[in-house]
Amino acid sequence: ALRLARALDEPALRARLAGMRRIDPSRFHVTLCFLGNVAVDALDFVHAELAALEAHGVAVEATDLVGLPRAAAARVAAVELTPQAALVAWAGQLAARLRPADRRFRPHVSVARSRLPQHFPAMPLAAPLPLMLEAPAVYRSDLAASGARYLRLLPGVD
Repeated sequence: ALRLARALDEPALRARLAGMRRIDPSRFHVTLCFLGNVAVDALDFVHAELAALEAHGVAVEATDLVGLPRAAAARVAAVELTPQAALVAWAGQLAARLRPADRRFRPHVSVARSRLPQHFPAMPLAAPLPLMLEAPAVYRSDLAASGARYLRLLPGVD
């Protein structure tokens, strides 16, 4: 998270994010599978499915700063990640097992948000940034005016 935060301080990227609310680097994450609302008594099943992945850390590269959900009306600035085979496999396996909300997997880390949609064309990073992602874990997202807060519910599998 710290390496990515430092890369975003490059003047051109900092200027590109002007007017957006930056996300605290401690909140950076990659969503493999968005589950929506999950009952507390279903967490044991979710944990078992996560353990079945036999997941470990995976190396990726951050490549471009992009606007989501689309460049023409972006509310989120995100750094795209190379879709490494392990990352794509984890997302696919979890989607098949947990039947999540219908969202296509697009590996990225959200880095800033905007209240109003804005035109946000893709901008390459000065150089691809190698990052190491930890094994998957389950988090609860609590929304607040200051931004989402993430609470780790289930540990990753080492």
